[in-house]
Amino acid sequence: MNKILLYLLIAVCLSSCRSEIEPLFSMPLEVDFTIPAGLSGVLTHTFIIQDVANPLDTYLKSTNVDTSEIRTIQGGKGEITSVFSETNYEFVNRVSVWMVDPDDPRIRKEIHYLDFNQNNNNNARLRLLTSISNVEDLLKKKTFDMEIKLEFRSFSPQEIKNRFIFDLEAFQ
Repeated sequence: MNKILLYLLIAVCLSSCRSEIEPLFSMPLEVDFTIPAGLSGVLTHTFIIQDVANPLDTYLKSTNVDTSEIRTIQGGKGEITSVFSETNYEFVNRVSVWMVDPDDPRIRKEIHYLDFNQNNNNNARLRLLTSISNVEDLLKKKTFDMEIKLEFRSFSPQEIKNRFIFDLEAFQ
């Protein structure tokens, strides 16, 4: 009986091992925004970046991928860093980043988030988690808008120029 359970456990473990799905291509992007000094730690602060150039056509041409091959486009890696100096982001509690339709701001999808900043070892950057939203429909226009929502633990200590560096990945 024990051998049967052991074999069954091994079979389940081996069947759950799958290779990671590789994207057709990855589109690295970055946008800049500024956090003013003295923003409240009580409110959620929204930073809107308008008219971000859509790189999809360029990547389709350079990788020879047809749009019919793409099933989903999702966020890849994402992080917020300071542009000019080492910044301690301990005052940031939560982050959410949204792609927004430039013509209808009600059409929006979250691509990255950070629910609770426990970045105790390296506070010079905020490494964000990836959401599973398919943003392919938001990439049908020449530009898109972005909203970066930040919730603070305390007042923002100084004016901070930030760069949000992220990838959009196309999957089959």
